[in-house]
Amino acid sequence: MLSVFGRFPPTVNLVLIACLLMQAPLAHSVWLEDWRAARAFFYHSAFFAVIAIMVGLALSARQFRASPTSMILRLLLAYALLPAIMAAPVNYLVPSITYGQAYFEMMSSLTTTGATLLPDPTTVPDAIHLWRAICGWAGGLL
Repeated sequence: MLSVFGRFPPTVNLVLIACLLMQAPLAHSVWLEDWRAARAFFYHSAFFAVIAIMVGLALSARQFRASPTSMILRLLLAYALLPAIMAAPVNYLVPSITYGQAYFEMMSSLTTTGATLLPDPTTVPDAIHLWRAICGWAGGLL
C-alpha cells in the first residue's frame, strides 16, 4: 500500500500530509466537545484526501523528471495549492472573513510570517488557533 503513495507526485503527497495534519484540530475539537469545528475539520480533510488520492492514482503511472525547473514549479504549486486547501475549514468556521482572507491567513501561517486578518482572535474557535500553529510548523518544515 505504501508503494502506491510513493509513486504519487510530491504535490499530491503534500496535500495528503495537510489532510493528515487536520486530524490534530479535529481531535482537539472532540476533546473540547466543539462538534461544529470537529465536523468541519473531518469533512474538509476527508474531501481533500479523497480528491488527492484520485489525482494521485491517475498520475501514479507517469514518470516525473527531477530537473531544477520542475522542482521549482512543484514548490510554487505547493505554495499556491496548500493554503487554498488549508483555508477551507478556516473560512467555514470564521464567518466574519472571506475566503480570500482565509487564504491569506493560511499563506501567512505556511510561510511563517505571522500576519493575521482575524478581526477579534478571542471570538475564533480554539481549533483555528491550533490549526494556524500546525500550519506554521509544517511550513517551517516545507
